[in-house]
Amino acid sequence: MLPAAINSLFRITGIVISAMLIVLPWFITTQANDPFLNQNWIVFALAALSICILSVVFLFFRPRNGHFVIFKPLLLIFVAIASSMYFSEYLITLRTSLLWLSLLLLLAFLRLSRRQTDNRGITLMFSVAGFAMSIYSLAQKCGWDFFHWGSPYKMVGTLSNPNYLGAYLMLTAIVTLGMAIEGSFKRTLNRSILFVMFLVQAVAILLSGAVSATVGLLLALLLFSTRFWEVKPGRIIRFSPFLSGAIIAVVLTILHGIVFYSTSNYPWENLAKPPYSYLSIVSRLVVWQMGYSVFLAQPLTGLGPGAIMYLMPVQRPPYATALGLKIFNDDPHSAVVSLLAETGIFGLFAFSALFCYLAGISIWRRSKGLKPEDAAKVTQENQTVQEDTPQICWLPALIPAIIVFLGFKAGFINLPIFFYSIPVII
Repeated sequence: MLPAAINSLFRITGIVISAMLIVLPWFITTQANDPFLNQNWIVFALAALSICILSVVFLFFRPRNGHFVIFKPLLLIFVAIASSMYFSEYLITLRTSLLWLSLLLLLAFLRLSRRQTDNRGITLMFSVAGFAMSIYSLAQKCGWDFFHWGSPYKMVGTLSNPNYLGAYLMLTAIVTLGMAIEGSFKRTLNRSILFVMFLVQAVAILLSGAVSATVGLLLALLLFSTRFWEVKPGRIIRFSPFLSGAIIAVVLTILHGIVFYSTSNYPWENLAKPPYSYLSIVSRLVVWQMGYSVFLAQPLTGLGPGAIMYLMPVQRPPYATALGLKIFNDDPHSAVVSLLAETGIFGLFAFSALFCYLAGISIWRRSKGLKPEDAAKVTQENQTVQEDTPQICWLPALIPAIIVFLGFKAGFINLPIFFYSIPVII
């Protein structure tokens, strides 16, 4: 047991870090060449704060393996990132590696410091942040925006890319729908408001044109409507998350290798005209081919986080322009290809193992103490509204938002103050 003062400090710090990470997409650097500069510094500052708190807490508390089950995959990812840096020749690798390691440190810190009673407020904050982002992106769709992002797409939110916007809104929409379905709050009005917030985010995802985010949202709806995935996995897969991670890494590497081989050996030069009807799909496959070529240069450990943006143009095929690719391509548009190129198959295995650990923890929490045949009833008691569930008071957020917006339209508040007031209100 921790002393009361240390325990309160530990818990408050976890809440503050969670809140800052939730509103992080809103901290755009205005009047700067790098609009995401503030976000990186905030992550570094939060990581430094967590190190200071942990140095105090560890004087009184040593977590057992059961308290910190994700330590092994986090250590494996650290080794993978350190190994990939050995072959890198770019300074961006140092910055990107520090950012990744800071995020992993924050994941570990939140795993130790968060309390179950804080989850409702934190998830509600995440839902409100996604709803605000969807409103902003819909305003962009209508031609009203604060900034000129230099993107050919209208709907980018504060993430400069419709695919990043779609991925972010997909996560917030899933959380919002889960809160509305599970009934974490007393009043039916609150659940109705959450459902409307989900619909607004879903509309924003559809209008953004992010196909992968739309598919992910549909998959989430399927999982919400079924319970088969809550049953504990079989003995072979459950034996070790590292085994599951290795299987996932090998399968993903082989599948992308098949795409690479097929794209590289296809007779593109024999085409009479560019494939206009499916140009987007073809160009995406060629970009995957370029990224996979970078991976083959150092398949075990990769060439360092952030290095792929400098090495992609080297692998550009001569027929790329005819297939719809721009002159400069710095992103393979695939998280798997990026991890393979930057951290190698060892890094992909490490991140896959972490994913399996987190998924296993979630499944175990939902199905512990139940037989597999009874797992379909695991949430029956959770659907009953508890007496101690809190009420949602929307006025403390709605009234300041209206006042700030009217002040900005009247010219009393400048753009940076108005934009930075959004995360404060959230």
